[in-house]
Amino acid sequence: CESVYEPFAGKASFAELLPEHTSYLGQEINTYLYELAKLRLKFLNRLDYDVELGDSFRLFLRGEMIVSEVPWGVRGSDGRENITSEFFFLKEAARSASKLSMGIYPYGVLFRTGKNEEEIRYDLVKNDLIDCVIKLPAQLYAPQTRVQACIVITNRNKARKGFVRFIDASTFVVPEKT
Repeated sequence: CESVYEPFAGKASFAELLPEHTSYLGQEINTYLYELAKLRLKFLNRLDYDVELGDSFRLFLRGEMIVSEVPWGVRGSDGRENITSEFFFLKEAARSASKLSMGIYPYGVLFRTGKNEEEIRYDLVKNDLIDCVIKLPAQLYAPQTRVQACIVITNRNKARKGFVRFIDASTFVVPEKT
C-alpha cells in the first residue's frame, strides 16, 4: 500500500516494518507514547513518516491500509455512541480503509453479545468485508495477560467474494520459559 494509517500508534511499531516508499501516519493520544513514537521514527531515520498527537475516537483518519494493535478494553465515545476501542477500530477501520485493515484484538471480539458489537459484526459480514480471521496463541501476551488474541483483516477487494478464511495459528508458537 502507498499509505498506512495507525490509530492508537503507541510507539509506532508498525512503521518499522514498512517499505520506505510507503507513507505512514500514526496517531496517539498519550503524550508519553507520542514522544516515544517521534523518537523511534527519528532513530529509524524515517523522517518522512509522521505521528500526530490526537484522539482517534474523535478524529479517525483514512489510508489505503489501516493497522493497529488496538488497546483492549478501553471505552470511548466517537460523539455518537459509547463503544469499546476494539469495536470502534473494527468498524472505523473497515469503513475508512480504501483497501485493507488489520487489527489485533482479544479473541472475544468475535463472540461478545453486546448490542452494538453484534450489529458491527453483522454489518461487516453482510457487506463482505471480513477477509481473514487468525487465531493466535493464548500465552502470546503473557505475563501482561493470558487472554487469547486474534487478527481480523478486512479487505475491500477480496479475491474470493462471500468467503472468510479462518486460520488457527494457536499452535504456531513454541512456548519457552522466558
